[in-house]
Amino acid sequence: MNNRNKGFLLILSIPLILASCSNSEPDNEYTKLTDTELAYIENYSTDTIIKELQSKIQKPILEFDNIEIKELNVYEDKLLMKPKENKKEFANIFIDAYLILDKSLSFEEATNLSEECMDKITDIFRERKGGEFRLSTISVVFESENFKEILKENIHFRDIDKDINVLSLKQSEEDFNIQTIIFNEFSKDNEVDILRLGLEDISNNYIIEINIFEVTNTETYIDDIDSKNDELIKIFSNNEDVKKYFKSNSVNKLKLIYNMPWHKEPQLIYDFEL
Repeated sequence: MNNRNKGFLLILSIPLILASCSNSEPDNEYTKLTDTELAYIENYSTDTIIKELQSKIQKPILEFDNIEIKELNVYEDKLLMKPKENKKEFANIFIDAYLILDKSLSFEEATNLSEECMDKITDIFRERKGGEFRLSTISVVFESENFKEILKENIHFRDIDKDINVLSLKQSEEDFNIQTIIFNEFSKDNEVDILRLGLEDISNNYIIEINIFEVTNTETYIDDIDSKNDELIKIFSNNEDVKKYFKSNSVNKLKLIYNMPWHKEPQLIYDFEL
């Protein structure tokens, strides 16, 4: 593993008890990490982590002759923010696996096999080492041609790795300064939290994705979103640092996304040409 620190080789392995349910989290018990261990984890190469996780999750799946991997995505979300903090989330790597079961299986057989496979996936992630502590969530969907979705499981790590939570993703000063302007604007409202924020590599759009908690007067709040957007555009238009950043990074659009699971329209998306 040529991207590791050359000064020492530290294999860090922490056992975790995972529950097998639709949305599970490891047990609250955890091993205290030293500053040296945290430094090692912090400097672990993202590319190396992704390759190792791809290999790791395939091992238990390939033990089953009647299960095939339809799609496997291991990726980093660089825009993910820490809840209520002006920092990027360190545990920002996700695994999405879509698995297909043989169509010859009955529903009961397919369900039992899915649960057995999920148990093995859970078992292999009871212990993680090094950069694997940047893993946020594993999502696994089991399907078949006959029964479509048979089982869907999510395992969440981000909220229980207490020591890892002290770390945040490293950012350039330029990125952080623009992020701070936006964070300060939205942090005035206790009913919102910034979920994702920053320049999206693929589209070159600047993304601001907001979670809005349930509010007392929903319709009034929704009506006010347009004025909130106008105020934000005005701030951007009058700020020389923001204009310089957008120009130097060839930003195409500003995309504002509001997530409101409690509302009849659970997501509102606004695009603004720059």
